[in-house]
Amino acid sequence: MFFLRERARSQAVPAAITFRQSLRLALGYRPFQIFTLSWALFWMATTFILETMPYIVTEVCRRSEGEAAYFYLPTVLVSLLCLPLVTRLADRLGKRRLFLASLLAGALTLPGLLWIDPTLPLPLLAQGVGWVVLTAVVLSPAQVLPSAIAAEITDWDAQRSGQRREGMFYAFWGLLDQLASGLGLAVIPLFLLLGRSAASPHGPLGVRLLGAFGGLLLFLAFLIFRRYPAAAPA
Repeated sequence: MFFLRERARSQAVPAAITFRQSLRLALGYRPFQIFTLSWALFWMATTFILETMPYIVTEVCRRSEGEAAYFYLPTVLVSLLCLPLVTRLADRLGKRRLFLASLLAGALTLPGLLWIDPTLPLPLLAQGVGWVVLTAVVLSPAQVLPSAIAAEITDWDAQRSGQRREGMFYAFWGLLDQLASGLGLAVIPLFLLLGRSAASPHGPLGVRLLGAFGGLLLFLAFLIFRRYPAAAPA
């Protein structure tokens, strides 16, 4: 905000299109299809973890609700510390490769919720905080890069169409944000039926399985985003 200045450039006069036409144009552009589908799967996976964190703290790690700060604060700090590193790696490896690596690493990390166990030599608090921090580290590129990728897509579209249609793409992306979050919230109770408390017959099995299912969604997102072009499509 303070150090980057947008370059002045001529703007094409936007063409008048209807809402239905804008949806058809946005969904018909293959790079945008690939990006939004993989991003929706990623967002659903993160919704599972964020919305069930109280269960993870109290039922899986067996801590009090007041100790939830030990899980949230390190995550925020680590994510902020990772931002400069993400920027450098994106410049060196490219946004596509780094986003793919983040999705794959997240797919391997989220199921680790299944392995938090009192029989291990580490305290449950250390296991839980370690898992959350590791998840924040590996998913930080996937949190940061989507905005840059969306901007890249709008630039590619402008090159082929001669129109700056950011509003069309970002409007649909915002709509998909709400749909992915809503669907994720609708799925969570189904898993909690499998066990959400240490006092239930299966313990917090449903809470643990949300981590595994989130990892599966991230792996699907990884497979889909592999089709994203490395350069502007013809």
